[in-house]
Amino acid sequence: MEHQLFTVGVKALIQNESGKYLVLLKDKKECARDSLKAHWDIPGGRVDKGESMDKTLLRELKEEIGITSSQIGDLIGVTVSKFEKFFADSKLLLIVYLVTISEKQEIILNKEHTEYRWVGKKEAMKLLADKYPKQFLYTIFNTI
Repeated sequence: MEHQLFTVGVKALIQNESGKYLVLLKDKKECARDSLKAHWDIPGGRVDKGESMDKTLLRELKEEIGITSSQIGDLIGVTVSKFEKFFADSKLLLIVYLVTISEKQEIILNKEHTEYRWVGKKEAMKLLADKYPKQFLYTIFNTI
């Protein structure tokens, strides 16, 4: 079997009409199962074989936060997750899109997350620093 260098994931940096960003707290039990520490993240997940980025992102938004209508915007960045050991022999390549939703949209968390917050850029960068490289966060938040 051929070695796979990367596993690809797609993520949504969600912004509301007030310019706040949605961050999700990963459930401690879910993290422990994967040998990770509890951390803040943004919605998204792995791209399944034969699935487009848009389709993956829409599926993950529905599964993780109950969103069925959103506007997928521009690709704003690509990075390798700081959680390098998550997938045994490959690194997790994360492709991040800007997504805009209405402030009135209800957020319904699934069992993967225990809390969500709408935060400004500085707070988002601070909370997401466990999973994403600092320079990457600086770049995406100063691109939008």
